[in-house]
Amino acid sequence: MATRGQRKPVADAGSRRVQGRGDGAQGMVPPCPAPRETVQARVWGWKGEPDPHGMLRMLPFQVIVYEMENFQGKRCELSAECPSLTESLLEKVGSIQVESGPWLAFERRAFRGEQFVLEKGDYPRWDAWSNSHHSDSLLSLRPLHIDGPDHKLHLFENPAFSGRKMEIVDDDVPSLWAHGFQDRVASIRAINGTHS
Repeated sequence: MATRGQRKPVADAGSRRVQGRGDGAQGMVPPCPAPRETVQARVWGWKGEPDPHGMLRMLPFQVIVYEMENFQGKRCELSAECPSLTESLLEKVGSIQVESGPWLAFERRAFRGEQFVLEKGDYPRWDAWSNSHHSDSLLSLRPLHIDGPDHKLHLFENPAFSGRKMEIVDDDVPSLWAHGFQDRVASIRAINGTHS
């Protein structure tokens, strides 16, 4: 099996590369479905202001998913969303290396079930990404896009974005009680910030 330094980057943004256990069986798997939208973000300077060169640039996304724990067994390199890792790629997910990201991982196929945010780094076992959550399955992945340092949320008292509305802008809200929401927020609309 190739060492980490010998890996070659995935050639195109929507491809998946699967490698075998060292028996020489390697090959390209057809690409995952194309991302729903182009991945772009503003480039921010160290002071939190837009970069003076300030164009929109592509963000690279790269994750390697292994079938067994501790980065062993068959592996799959992804650079775009994948709604079903186990359908034709791997039998299961045992470990993950996030090269660049972040990524949003899901417990079920088609981006459903419990969600886990995976930042750049190594996840040698299922409990490393799930925080020892009861579920050891991870069946779909997609990049997590970040619009910039500012965020805005609208909280609604009732489903379908109805009822009283509260706007949260660039600040933590430790208690909704102080804003009259008591224990009920039934729908949320993210205007700016992080989205998948």
